[in-house]
Amino acid sequence: MARLFSFRSSFTLREREGYGLRGWAGKPTHPPLSDVPVSCYVLAAAFDVASLVASSRHAGWAHDAFVAATWILAAGLVAGVMAATTGFLDRPAATARTQVRRTVNAHAGTMITATVVAAADLVLRLAGPAAGGRTTPSVAALAIVVAGLTACGAWIGSDLVFEHGFRVEPSRDTPAWNPSEVDILPGGRALYPDRWRWSGGPRHQTSAGTHPGNGAAAAPKATAHGPADDALERLWQLDELRHEGVISTADFERKKLELLSRI
Repeated sequence: MARLFSFRSSFTLREREGYGLRGWAGKPTHPPLSDVPVSCYVLAAAFDVASLVASSRHAGWAHDAFVAATWILAAGLVAGVMAATTGFLDRPAATARTQVRRTVNAHAGTMITATVVAAADLVLRLAGPAAGGRTTPSVAALAIVVAGLTACGAWIGSDLVFEHGFRVEPSRDTPAWNPSEVDILPGGRALYPDRWRWSGGPRHQTSAGTHPGNGAAAAPKATAHGPADDALERLWQLDELRHEGVISTADFERKKLELLSRI
């Protein structure tokens, strides 16, 4: 049966290059942080509009909607400051005088503006006309402006990731895109489905029921893709056997030269 899920490669951090507050290679912290203020600011604007509608109809839950909007806006502001910090640290990764750097600047400028307006909105809620516990038109207008700016900033930010590949590791040219039942962990180690383990140490038995150390390594299964891909897959498997001590480094290097000559 074909494998449907792959978990360990996503949760492996030890072999990933660390960038401090910026996260790890393939696991940047800015994108997930930026999702929080986007959601919070849009929800805050929606609650403010609902509060205004309820207030016009003298509904008792107008105050509740205002309180909800205020708390959500405050949460979005905290997350927005954190996202801005990590985004500022990511900015040097974009080469100067390039379209990517200009897009980063446009994204950052829009999101910083949204954060400043959100802070002003929160101040009005706590110390301005809205301090009485009700949504005013000015407070709701600011919330709508914040939501609009944030949506624009997120739209620009999507170009950085999905069009320009900013902070994205190389894709489509890695073994993870080749048809195979084998997962490649960060650092390049192969993880076979019949020897899946969370920790190091001796591996499980092979699918044939014998441990690789009991004899010669079984020949890798043939695949339906081209000879170059087949040679690379065999090379991954041989490297795993070398890590396990089944074959020597000299044997691995000799076989590697033979396989690379086929590519």
